[in-house]
Parts: sequence; structure tokens; C-alpha cells
Amino acid sequence: MFTLIAALNTYINYLGEIERVSEGFYNNFSVRFKSDSFSDTEGLSKLKDLYDNVNMKKFVLYDITDTNNGLGGFVGVLSKNYSDFPKLQAGRYFKEDDFFHGSRVAVIGSNFINRAYFNNNERYVDLLGATYKVIGIFQAYKGASINSAVYYNLDSKNPGGKIFILDARDVKSVARQISIMENSIKLQKINASSNSINRFFHYDRYTYILLVFIIMFILALSSIKVYFVLRLQKDFILVFNLLGLRIKEILYKCFLNFFCSEAISILAFLILNTMVMQTLSSGMWEYYSISQTLFYGLIMIIFTILLELTLVLHFLKRDKETTGEKINEKNVYT
Repeated sequence: MFTLIAALNTYINYLGEIERVSEGFYNNFSVRFKSDSFSDTEGLSKLKDLYDNVNMKKFVLYDITDTNNGLGGFVGVLSKNYSDFPKLQAGRYFKEDDFFHGSRVAVIGSNFINRAYFNNNERYVDLLGATYKVIGIFQAYKGASINSAVYYNLDSKNPGGKIFILDARDVKSVARQISIMENSIKLQKINASSNSINRFFHYDRYTYILLVFIIMFILALSSIKVYFVLRLQKDFILVFNLLGLRIKEILYKCFLNFFCSEAISILAFLILNTMVMQTLSSGMWEYYSISQTLFYGLIMIIFTILLELTLVLHFLKRDKETTGEKINEKNVYT
């Protein structure tokens, strides 16, 4: 049960990470739109008004006009309290001080490293007719189009672009931010096609269905396990029944072992699962692969077997000692 859930959890993370990289690292629920509002002479002031709006809390706005459908090329970025970007090879991503302070900064893909140069121990790159300071370098899996992308702070030039993507951490946040933007600028939403089976099923929009499935799966397997516990403990129940214990006490002793072993197993699983997921997300394994997923599954299988064996042997030994004590008490009484 734990191994299957762990494998499912890892596989979903694997699919989500690989697909986001292949799609330009935009969430499935992000909104693509056209707008001429930022193209005129007041484009920067409108952009700043949008950024300073207290209702616009956590979002990132991408200008993808000069990109290959948002995958590779020059991508203007305006982010506020947002940190969900591709994993970095070096440096950092944008922070609030990088916007509207007269600076030109960029985060480049690994394919652009050879176009950067050093000056006073700082790396720079020439973009859009100006020089930008490189604050970070990211690299997805080998051959990914996003490696050819360059993110620059959108306020560094008048955003003459007309095609944008608004992204946030969840569906409701995106809808709320778009609603706020529609009150201040004119925009036309673009329906982006789903390019993969993952996006076709909108897995990240309906994660609660997966959660319900996992809960039902756990309950079903737990019910089966209860049945086999009763089957395996049949002799144990008969012995205690002959010794004069009430059926309520017998079931309590049987299921006390079961619930203890389940609680310990679940707790240990959660700790190990958290440790492994943190290791994966920390960049030790920069992107998931099938071999890493299998390795993770193997760790969980070995861990689960050892844990269950230890618990079963412990409780069997304790039950045997308890049964022996009850038999001795019965003999003494007789």
C-alpha cells in the first residue's frame, strides 16, 4: 500500500515537472491573453500601476511576444511574491527590488551561457539592444527548448509586446488576478491548446480526485488487511476465548497490535517520503528520471518489508508471551 502510494506520488511529480519544462514552465491553469495596453507611451506607467495594485498579490506576468510559443527566446517577466520557476544551476531568480528600480537583470538558460561575458567578476549578456546583468542560470533536461529562453525584468524596456501569460499558484488565484487586470486594461483571452495527455486530463486542476482515490485505496486495502488479521489471529482468539476472556477484550488485544503497527508504519512512511521528496526537489537529482523513480520505489519496498517484519515479529513474540502467562494462570487456578 505504502509503496504504491509512494510510486504514484513520485510519478505525478515526475510528470508535472517534465511537462511544465516542455511547455515553458507555465501552469496548466495559466491564462494567455492579447493586449495593446502596454504598447503605447504610457505602457510602463500602466505596468507599474498594475504591480503596485494591492489586490495583485502573488502572480507572474510573462511577455512571450518574442518567443517560440513561450518556449525559447526572450521572455519579459514581472513577478510579485512568486517563486515557482525552473530549478537553477546557479544564482537566483527575480525579487521585488529588481523591478522599477532602473536595473536591467536577466536569468538565462544554459544554452545562452556562451553568449555571456564577465566584467568585474559579474556576468553580463547583451539583449534587446542593451546590456543586462545575469543574476541566474537555469538548466532543464538535455534538449529542452526552455534552455534557450532568457528571462529579463519586463520593466527594463517599454513592453511593446502584445501576447502575455498570467500565472499564479492555483486556479482561483489566476482567475482573481485576471479579473483585477480586466478592470484596468483591455485584454482578450487566448484559448491555448492542450499538447499532451497530462494537460488533456487537467491533472493539476483536479488534484482532489487523486486525493479521494488515494484515501479510498487506503481504506480498501486496510479493510482487506483487517480481514487477514482476523484470519491469522484465529488461533489466538480461540485460545483467549478458552481462557475465559470476553470477546470484546480479545478483539481489543488483536486490533491493538494492528492499529499500533499501522500507526508506526504510516508515521515512518511519511517521514521517509518527506525526506526523499525533499532530496528530489533540493536539486540533488535536478530532474526526475525513470531510473530515479524505480530507485525510490525500491527503497520504499525494502523499507516497508523490513518495517512490517520487525513489527510482526515483535507483536507475535508479545502475544506468545501473553498467551503463555494466561495458560500458566489457568493451570495454577486449576
